[in-house]
Amino acid sequence: GRMKLCIATLVCLVAGIFAASIEEEWRVSGGQRARLGQFPFTAYLSMGCTGSILNSNTILTAAHCTYGKSAGSISVTVGLIRRGDSSSSTHRVRSIHQNPRYCCGRSVNGEDISLLKLSTPIKFDSYRQAINLGSASDVPQVGSRATFAGFGGPRYGELAWAQLTVTTCIGRDSKAVCLNRTPASTEGGDSGGPLFVQRGSQFFQIGVNSGAISSGSRRITMQSRVDKHVAYIRQYM
Repeated sequence: GRMKLCIATLVCLVAGIFAASIEEEWRVSGGQRARLGQFPFTAYLSMGCTGSILNSNTILTAAHCTYGKSAGSISVTVGLIRRGDSSSSTHRVRSIHQNPRYCCGRSVNGEDISLLKLSTPIKFDSYRQAINLGSASDVPQVGSRATFAGFGGPRYGELAWAQLTVTTCIGRDSKAVCLNRTPASTEGGDSGGPLFVQRGSQFFQIGVNSGAISSGSRRITMQSRVDKHVAYIRQYM
């Protein structure tokens, strides 16, 4: 009896530690769990990416999230901080408008943006709001910080956020803004999520998460700059 109980307890403890380590791997590393309504412009995409609400029927995300996919295969859930929240609503995608300059599926660069048009409009409330498009003047200088929020992956789908420090990019990509990966960084399911700054009560999106790149011992996160794609984005709003 005692032996079986000890073994069962040990199995549960090991399983719990294993699950926690996987969950941490998928969440914004070094980030904090978001509160419901804290970032009401965030959207969870069915393929495990993050997006942002631009208006009642337009979602901004990364092109590598939509690459090779059909509109009918994607759904967008808003008004949540974790999958299954009773406050959430889910919308089918009517069309995808992927930046034609983006190539090719797994590339990390400043062209990594895509827009989703929804079949049904989002009804705005305290849990569902649009974010403003940032301008060049909103992009912080190197050494300054901006905020990132993302759902951290298809396994857990939990919204987390972190303050990230702007750094110089690897290579010469004038359409990117780059971020240090310490003490906090984005992870797998954060692809397509928004990098933003706050002015008063208003949020302004300055980046779309593309992914991590390395050069020697240096590893950074690259985001496609929103201000470099405003004309393209506005075509589909």
